[in-house]
Amino acid sequence: MSQLNRALGSSIGAPAPAFRFVVNFPSLLSANEGAAANVRRQVDGAFGSVLDKAAVAAGDYYNGLFNPQEIIAESVSFTPAQPSAQQRFFGGSERSFPSFITTEAASIQIYEDVGYKATKYLNTWRELIVDKNQNYNEPDKYKKTITVSVFDWVQTTKPVLKVTLQDTWLSNTGSFEYSYAEDGRLRVTAQFSMDGLLIEPQADAGKAGDDIINIALSQFGVR
Repeated sequence: MSQLNRALGSSIGAPAPAFRFVVNFPSLLSANEGAAANVRRQVDGAFGSVLDKAAVAAGDYYNGLFNPQEIIAESVSFTPAQPSAQQRFFGGSERSFPSFITTEAASIQIYEDVGYKATKYLNTWRELIVDKNQNYNEPDKYKKTITVSVFDWVQTTKPVLKVTLQDTWLSNTGSFEYSYAEDGRLRVTAQFSMDGLLIEPQADAGKAGDDIINIALSQFGVR
């Protein structure tokens, strides 16, 4: 194992922080807003302009109610897509070979306020998948894209890593737990199944964090 020295320390980049990230949730069309959009597509002319104003107003209401910018992730956990192993007979023994590519569900803990805005958002997404009468919707209506932007120690606008959860849909939510013995707050945990996962380090990532590692290493007398 290499010993930490000046030469090695000079080549070490700043450590990747695990707490500087932003999760961007997708916009959701509620059933009412979808109907309003359908009216806008089918009706035109002078009569249609009146309905269009009403439809736009309805759309603005639902966009405000389910604004994805107000859904805040406290933590996110995902696993890179990878081939599963399958045992096969080979020369009198079993050997492992790659099989199907497996993409595990991502787990996201979402901040919940006293108005239960996160719960309303998740309920809306769930209703896009299957309605109250147990009728399932078409995949293109409920499969969305979630992106995770990860930052270094300094930058807050230019991400050093971009993660794209492709064709994502809400597959599970954690239980609601209340207790008089607790004085904390409710935490909402949701799992999102997906068809693909892209993890893309960005160009020139992490240069803004070099000063941080210089300060840290100087405390050990390396720099």
